[in-house]
Amino acid sequence: MNEEQSKSAGRYGVNAASSVMTRLLQLTVLVWVNQYLLKRIDAQEYSLFPVVMSLMIFADMFKNMFIGGIGRYIVEADSRGDDEGVTRVVSSIFPALLLLAVGFLAVGGLAIWKIDSLLELKSEYVGDARMMLGLLVVMVCVDVIAAPFSVGLYVKQMFVRISIIDLSCELVRIAVLLVLLFAVSTKVMWLVVASSTAIILNVIIRVVLTRRLMPAVRFRPALASMPVTKKLIGFGSWTSVGHITNFVSYTVPVFLLSHFGTAIDIAALHIGRLPDQNVRRIALAAMIPAQPAMTRMFAKEGKGSLTGLYYRGGRYHLWLIMAVVAPFLIFGKEIATLYAGPQYAATATVWMALFGCYPFIWASAMFYRVAHAEGKVAKYYLCEITTQVVTLAALFYAIVVRGAGAPGAGLAIGLSAITTHLLLIWPMGLKSIGGTWLRFFRETVLPGSAPMLFAVLVCWIYSLFAPLDSWASIGIGTACSLLVYGAVMLGLCLDPLDKTLLSKTLRGLRQRIHRLAPSHG
Repeated sequence: MNEEQSKSAGRYGVNAASSVMTRLLQLTVLVWVNQYLLKRIDAQEYSLFPVVMSLMIFADMFKNMFIGGIGRYIVEADSRGDDEGVTRVVSSIFPALLLLAVGFLAVGGLAIWKIDSLLELKSEYVGDARMMLGLLVVMVCVDVIAAPFSVGLYVKQMFVRISIIDLSCELVRIAVLLVLLFAVSTKVMWLVVASSTAIILNVIIRVVLTRRLMPAVRFRPALASMPVTKKLIGFGSWTSVGHITNFVSYTVPVFLLSHFGTAIDIAALHIGRLPDQNVRRIALAAMIPAQPAMTRMFAKEGKGSLTGLYYRGGRYHLWLIMAVVAPFLIFGKEIATLYAGPQYAATATVWMALFGCYPFIWASAMFYRVAHAEGKVAKYYLCEITTQVVTLAALFYAIVVRGAGAPGAGLAIGLSAITTHLLLIWPMGLKSIGGTWLRFFRETVLPGSAPMLFAVLVCWIYSLFAPLDSWASIGIGTACSLLVYGAVMLGLCLDPLDKTLLSKTLRGLRQRIHRLAPSHG
């Protein structure tokens, strides 16, 4: 790693840490809100939220098809100092985004009108469902239209500022949510109202700052280019496959369980997937700061500059993600009972299935990042399409044929992920970088998984001697596992460069804190 890459890596560490801390706050609030609602509303109303959200997966797929390549190609043009190229990207995609937003409004309006036909709802919840879906449609349209005009902080790698904005908007969301829950009524639809308010505010702030940072981000009809539009939509079409992944793993189980399961099954699966979804969001928050840097690195130095990052990045993914796995694997049943009640005990099986596949999923997490940086994402998403076909077949068998409910859905998703990663995604990822299995296991899989194995052992031993009948008891066991996890990772798994980057990250965070802290004397 040369000096420029080392500086970039140190800056990335600071950016990633700030992004993760913001995401952790969001996760804390989400955990509390869901527990609050579960204790106060029935399962039918609670299941309304995941069912309505499942309809928006379709919108996300089409949205990403149009906006998925904007950031990447603006970063590439900006790295060359090509302001006209930046304007050309914006001018070429903006008319298409306007048409897309009009289409969303039309289709969304029809879905709102016919929502009682699309979803099986009690009559008293139809009005709330319409309100939730209407707000989500408006939010998506605003996001689509603003997409090319809000990328300035991302392009300039100002992720600490992004985190400050996200944190501020999160505080607004919390305030709005608390007011609605305590001053108006206890309803699940307030989750959507508060989130929509915060997200639209976030978009407005980013648009204003982008205009100041990058004057080249503007619409000029004379620079609109159909070939550029096709290139952006082509790239985005492949990245939208990631939303098909969400569609299969999120929407299909909900629809199948709504016909071949119970409201308890839907709620149990939703609760079971909450930690997994938020762990993935934390991982995304940690890796987003690396993407523009990798794209710039590839644009300047070529493909070989990314090979080492594949192994190292996979290891970092495993260390970050699997810190939370052990308590859910060992204490899952007790956590589910304390959190939601004994009627949701099936949640523990969902946790075991989803977290059990983490070592296989996250070891190859850099496959997508490298493909994105190179602008060649088709090879990655072909693997994703195969994975989702296998997952869909497994879900149909588990829920419809076997009638296995929420536990069956979780097992179908987890086992499909393990199988396809071992047989397809791991080999294709290594092939894409010209890598070797020996180096992959030596630098990624073994050091990345070792801390989690020790943490699982600690949790298992703790469960043999301690009663797991309170949050305090589970908290002590979790703390012990995290201490062992950190000790094994820091003491046995870091290489010299890891230690150097960790030192730079900590030093950078201290400097940022000193700048933000008020001076005395």
